[in-house]
Amino acid sequence: MKHTHTIPRIKISSSYTFIAVLFLFFLPTVSFALTPIAHTDVVPRQRIEYGTTFNFGVVAFSKAGIDRVDFAISGQGYSGGTKSSSSMALNTRVASSSPGAPYDGVYEYFVTISASEFSSNGLITVTPTVYGGDGGSKVLDAITLYVEGASNESPTEAWVDIDGSDGTGTLNDDTDPYPSIQSAMDAIDAANGDLDYATIYLVEDVYDSNNRSAGTTDTVNEWVTIAGAPGENIDNIIIDEDGSLWNTNYIKFSGVTLRGNGGSDFAVDQAGAWADGCKMYHTVYGQNVSAPCPFYTTAPLAGLSSPSGYITSSYITQCSHAVYSVHVLVRGLKIENIYDDAVRRQYLVINCHIDGVYGAYTGGFHSDIFQTWGTASLHDNILYNLYVTDSNYQSLFLNESVTNTGTAFVNVFIETRTDVYGGEGGVRFYGVFEHLLMWHCTFASAIDDSQISLLWLNDGTGFGYDDSSFIGNLFQRFDILESYAPDGTAFLDSGNNHDNEANYNHYRYSSSDPGENTSTGIAVIDLDTPGSATYGYPIAGTDTHNRMSSNLTGVLCDARGNPRDSNPDIGALELTSLLSSDPLSPTNLRIMSP
Repeated sequence: MKHTHTIPRIKISSSYTFIAVLFLFFLPTVSFALTPIAHTDVVPRQRIEYGTTFNFGVVAFSKAGIDRVDFAISGQGYSGGTKSSSSMALNTRVASSSPGAPYDGVYEYFVTISASEFSSNGLITVTPTVYGGDGGSKVLDAITLYVEGASNESPTEAWVDIDGSDGTGTLNDDTDPYPSIQSAMDAIDAANGDLDYATIYLVEDVYDSNNRSAGTTDTVNEWVTIAGAPGENIDNIIIDEDGSLWNTNYIKFSGVTLRGNGGSDFAVDQAGAWADGCKMYHTVYGQNVSAPCPFYTTAPLAGLSSPSGYITSSYITQCSHAVYSVHVLVRGLKIENIYDDAVRRQYLVINCHIDGVYGAYTGGFHSDIFQTWGTASLHDNILYNLYVTDSNYQSLFLNESVTNTGTAFVNVFIETRTDVYGGEGGVRFYGVFEHLLMWHCTFASAIDDSQISLLWLNDGTGFGYDDSSFIGNLFQRFDILESYAPDGTAFLDSGNNHDNEANYNHYRYSSSDPGENTSTGIAVIDLDTPGSATYGYPIAGTDTHNRMSSNLTGVLCDARGNPRDSNPDIGALELTSLLSSDPLSPTNLRIMSP
């Protein structure tokens, strides 16, 4: 793990050798500061329009706490100086709603950037630096935005209507549409020289993403948006077929349906795409429990090159993999009826609901809520406010061959419904972990089975946890295989020599209950009626309700985005903030046709 620290320099001469040796012998233990676990919660290349503001957020956690986040801003005559945030607050700019998961925003560290702080129009950069409570720091990647600091600029717009066009089209005129997306792109490119800051509106129809001329149009600095036209039904605005799509660096889809046709037949197969407020599903789909849909029917937004994509406020269903390992930011998703891994190798997952993960395939494949594997894939990963019901195989499966540094699971709720697929249902960590945070998580099941929803940490080649923190969690059962980890659960006991901590955790079935201020017992969480308003919440008056003497983690909300009180509950959900009605969609919703 990369640490920030200072080592004293000692000059040793022949006359002072003895004194120096004594000094070194009695030198206090050097304290290594932890590198914060952090990511920007911003899709780059967005525009701050003239006269407006932009809330720029960072999600950050550390075992030592976060002291502050500084935001260095440059470009276009910026005059506002370095901005700083020293506490989490609700950033409503990144709120999500239907068709995604409903959240009022994200509790994070953010500052407000105003267009009035710039003297000209053009690109700017924002570089956040996160400082931990122990002095550790992390400089995040610079994010590029466009600002209108001097004057207002109007976007270029075009409309597409396959049946209603006369074969031509006029820009910025909704009464004279173009016959295809490509023809609209060509017109914009001819007028402006690129596709930057343009929006192409689609009426209800099925659009073939193969109907394009690759290499003829491009973006330079900003997104081109393909959006559903106002007043049109998102279910009937469909981008279909197998598309490497257009030679466009920054392409955004908004308010449309991306539909695949089974296997690796993606509607959009392009690195760098952004889906916001979209629906995604596959047409090849069945009800057979043993093989409900073909393997590798990945969600129709692909791009299997490098992590560069973004999915926000969207709905995904009827596919094997919902979110593949190519997205930098995943926020505000509703995911239902998935038949392999729901989320794979993502850096930042925020404010997501998942309902219904089924199936196991031959050859070792199985359905996980979140999976990583291989080399260097689990570093600086954050799962924050993840609410999962009806999981039917395994929840977290982390199988790494290298030391994993800086991983945070915060407000993660995973409920296992059945074991019909022969799964083990639990959390499995394979490998060596440093600075692993598990705060206010719930892993539970109504099934009285030791192989369901347990936390099972083991590794066949090596085992290690250092600088890790387990606070305020509810575990169905907690096991460490002694044959793989000779110290067993002692690595979390008070006074351990790994700088790990475990406090205020509850164990429904007590195989082992390491840490301080622990409790055990079954009837502490409502698992009686799936879909009810209280499902998954602590039961009032039990050991999980108002259990903690103070907010030890500094996390201000629960997995549903509702505020925590001054005596937080154990687990992912806060009973005192329970909503009057359940905002989740009906469980097991299946879209068989648009």
